[in-house]
Amino acid sequence: MQPGSTMQEPDNCEPKFVEEFIALYKSFPCLWRPMSKVYADQKRRAYDALVQKYREVDPHATSITVKRKINALRTGFRKQLRRLNRKSVERKPTLWYFHLFDFLDDYPRADESDQVEGLESQGSDEEYDGSDDSLRHSSLECTTQRVQELEELVEERLHSFLENDSSLVYGKHIANKLRTVSALQNKFAQKLINDIVFEAEMGSLTRGCTLAGMDNAEL
Repeated sequence: MQPGSTMQEPDNCEPKFVEEFIALYKSFPCLWRPMSKVYADQKRRAYDALVQKYREVDPHATSITVKRKINALRTGFRKQLRRLNRKSVERKPTLWYFHLFDFLDDYPRADESDQVEGLESQGSDEEYDGSDDSLRHSSLECTTQRVQELEELVEERLHSFLENDSSLVYGKHIANKLRTVSALQNKFAQKLINDIVFEAEMGSLTRGCTLAGMDNAEL
């Protein structure tokens, strides 16, 4: 598979791999729990782990590949869920990996199944209401997922921008250097750096500028 090519669909992957992939996805609630409060780096580490897993079948896989894979799997799950919510069909999933998503909030529970079966005998009007609630729930779930995807895209773009900011990279380099000196030397160094930055802002620096008096300075 070449970089940027279409990722493998669920049916084109070995069942064992799909099971392991979903299990790994399940181990990162920050990726599927709508109200999960996590930092961007936690999500990034979670996606990194999923990318490493997916490279077992696609050596060129990226976080985008993984997100498309997850969307494909969850789309299949939602289609099966909508089918199960129709009163005219047997409430038995036919999608082989459907039960692997039992950690999602909208996965049908045993008590919910009993309740639905009880409502089936109460008339077509109530059946319509149940179907309408299901559609609203599915719509809300899709909206929440879309918001998460947009947030993740913004986080990725910001992370990429910060990684490519040469001033930020150099600032981190200086910060690492300052951590290796004593607290007193750190303060002196910061003062000199601030003085130099001030002169730069004033446009006073030239190629020949040097620190004068360092040999005889009493710090």
